[in-house]
Amino acid sequence: MLNGYMMKMNLVVPKATIQLDKKVYGVGTNINGSIELKGGLIKNKVKRYDIDLIKKDPNSHEEETINSHTVLFSYSSLPDKSETIPFTFYIPESIRKDRGSLLYTLIIRIVLANSKSITQCLPIMINNENGFKEMDVAY
Repeated sequence: MLNGYMMKMNLVVPKATIQLDKKVYGVGTNINGSIELKGGLIKNKVKRYDIDLIKKDPNSHEEETINSHTVLFSYSSLPDKSETIPFTFYIPESIRKDRGSLLYTLIIRIVLANSKSITQCLPIMINNENGFKEMDVAY
């Protein structure tokens, strides 16, 4: 019963910190980063992580997934332990054709075995031929 209460309050879920290597990226380049997982109060199993690059038009509020990446793995998050998972994510050259003021978000979702997940949204700037594309998170 206590475990059920702690699960509802997210006390047992590991904490995630995302680190990226730069503030501004170019089209056709890689985003290099890491996910640092710190264990919750009880042991959890991490099944996978998903990374999505989302483009949003602030005028029409239309969103489009530009690129997605899923990594399946098995990692047990132990209480009071931390683990760093490096990742690389490609920014496709196809966004070079985009015009206007567009917003870009990197969404990272860490999926746990108990059907819970940790999601973080990171605004990123992409420098393409049309200039800087800066984004805000408006979810």
